[in-house]
Amino acid sequence: MEKAKIIVIDDDESICRLCQKIFEREGYAAAFFTQSLDAVDRLKKEHFDVALIDLSMPGKNGIEVIKDIKVISEDTSVLVMSAFPTVESVVESMKLGVCDYISKPFEIQDLSEKVRQCLQEHKFTCDIRDTQDLTRLYELSRAVGSSMEPSELLDHVLNIAIKSVGADGGLILLVNENSAKLELGHIVKVDNKAAEKIRKIGIEKMGKYDSYRDEFYFIIQDRDLEKNHSIKNLLTLPLKIGDEIVGLMCLAVGCCERIINKRDLRFLSIFAANLGVTVKELRLRGKIKEVEKIKSEFLNNVTHELWTPLTALQGGVELMFEGVGGALNDKGRALAEICRRNTSKIVSLVSDIVEFSKIQSGSEKYDNRKLSLNDLIYEILDELKDFAKEKSIDINRRLHDKLPFLDADPGKIKTALINVIGNAIKFTPKGGVVEIVSKPGAEDDIHITVTDSGARIPERERARVFESFYQVDGSASREHCGLGIGLAVTKTIVEKHNGKIWLESGADSGNSFHISLPFINKEALQ
Repeated sequence: MEKAKIIVIDDDESICRLCQKIFEREGYAAAFFTQSLDAVDRLKKEHFDVALIDLSMPGKNGIEVIKDIKVISEDTSVLVMSAFPTVESVVESMKLGVCDYISKPFEIQDLSEKVRQCLQEHKFTCDIRDTQDLTRLYELSRAVGSSMEPSELLDHVLNIAIKSVGADGGLILLVNENSAKLELGHIVKVDNKAAEKIRKIGIEKMGKYDSYRDEFYFIIQDRDLEKNHSIKNLLTLPLKIGDEIVGLMCLAVGCCERIINKRDLRFLSIFAANLGVTVKELRLRGKIKEVEKIKSEFLNNVTHELWTPLTALQGGVELMFEGVGGALNDKGRALAEICRRNTSKIVSLVSDIVEFSKIQSGSEKYDNRKLSLNDLIYEILDELKDFAKEKSIDINRRLHDKLPFLDADPGKIKTALINVIGNAIKFTPKGGVVEIVSKPGAEDDIHITVTDSGARIPERERARVFESFYQVDGSASREHCGLGIGLAVTKTIVEKHNGKIWLESGADSGNSFHISLPFINKEALQ
């Protein structure tokens, strides 16, 4: 396991050496600097988990160094110390987001404990940012699965990349298939003159360096871009299919002190690899079925890349709750709970993507057997009871006590019903009612009705609720999270069982989802 890294910044070398000795004895990697400028230079080149800073440094003082750190690497937790602090300096440092404060002279035990707390906060901060990166990859997969036009899709994707690394703007350059020239594609917050300059730099680099085919990013600095367009760093990522470069994604970073850390690079490597595939495939395939295949392949790729860090993140959070690494204080428990809650949401979303991808690819297999529908409904309601309880929702059941058996895949039917019943609970307001009815149908089938008491779905929207990635409220600020694929999955499952599904809405409120499934014979359950 990699050692935690601590940088000590104090003009008193004896204190620096003492701190270094303490930290190394406790298993940390430690470096110290007695000059602020030397410390800042080192921070630009190397990431540290914790910075221990004396507020009363000569030259560039501690407050200024803290500001530099927050620009260079916002993941680094800061612990400040001083022998004669002023109230103003302490308050200002706290406003800058430092983890804690310690007075000189200090007890070694106190210093060790505060550093442990800073490392814990650093871990939580990194976990939260990992969750944010996973969320952005989910946003990317959702965009690819939408009905956006290629130009709109690439523009949306570019905005996600810009946000992920705190860039000021960016553009995507695409290789023209006919002329093999690099052309301006999609631009966000970069003026046309700068974009043309970046295009020429891209042409020069692609023609000059074969290393573009071996590396996944370059940071380019150009005097003209810095002087005339305030672009001090240009992070450039080739979009590749194997060894073929199909374009470049360029992110403009105006602040020269902002470093691109390992987390940024890990995210961007996944991002650029999948974007390259998307660009190439969008050019090659014009038919609807082929475009749907691109979306499915992209979703599979992104889902695969999401699972590994997501599993590690989820396991790490649970270990924290179990006390591994020390007991959590109130602040730590609150941060851990945020990680747990948001990770669970993403796990659910990724599971939906996996299920949808299998169905879309045709790789989903059905294992039909004799199935009691009522038993399955009771099982589902038992699993969803806590969800309903949180919203104080009453579940009214009117299940026919002598229903014929179904010839169906239990797992698939369960997925279909969980989607419908879960949606009914989700979209019913607190204190509302959800009704579930099962009864023999009119045509040798079983009829299931799930009715919520939420907002009425407008008639113009009803025909589309079973479409992939469609949501009645598609805004980014919508109250309920989700991919918009649950009902599409349900419809596919029901139709694979030779059944039907449809929606009816009340005059003022409430919606009823109806499902009919054929049974084996008229032998009733006893």
